[in-house]
Amino acid sequence: MLHRALNLVLCLLSYGTALGQILVNVPIELTGADSARVVLGVDRPASVDAGMSVEAATLGVAHWATATLVEDTIVLELDPPVLVIEQGLLVRFVMPGTVNGALFVRIAANAARPVLNGDGMPTNGFLLPGDAIAELVATGDAFHLQGTGVASCPDRTVRITTSTCIEITPRTGQTFYAGAVHCTQ
Repeated sequence: MLHRALNLVLCLLSYGTALGQILVNVPIELTGADSARVVLGVDRPASVDAGMSVEAATLGVAHWATATLVEDTIVLELDPPVLVIEQGLLVRFVMPGTVNGALFVRIAANAARPVLNGDGMPTNGFLLPGDAIAELVATGDAFHLQGTGVASCPDRTVRITTSTCIEITPRTGQTFYAGAVHCTQ
């Protein structure tokens, strides 16, 4: 009798460990000491509403995208896929090439959105050279480029270095003091 009970217990234990996934249609509450309240073996998320392990959250796997460049538009594929772009969506990717001029981003079937600097001005492609890692945050109908430290140039000016812009047309007949006042406005 003891032999049968041991075989039954062993069979039940091996059956329970052989299953990889279960579906629970009610909330799960983990109780006990903080160090004991864990769920082990959680895989990468398969959808945007799926649970995620601490490792996946720390590595930012849900924010990493594969990028391709189509003219001036960066086309991003996320894993898990994002179908609706929510306010505050964070996306990271490696810039697939070089663009001269304004940049746009498209995710899934959504319309392409402009990429803006932190000051709200359109980003110039030279801020994201090929193979640079970029981080964008969705806000309204645009994406804001994070962490470049470069502000945009005002209208009718052109960038000559990462921190200096000059006017396109020369100004004549001004003294140094009048020019200094003009530049501070």
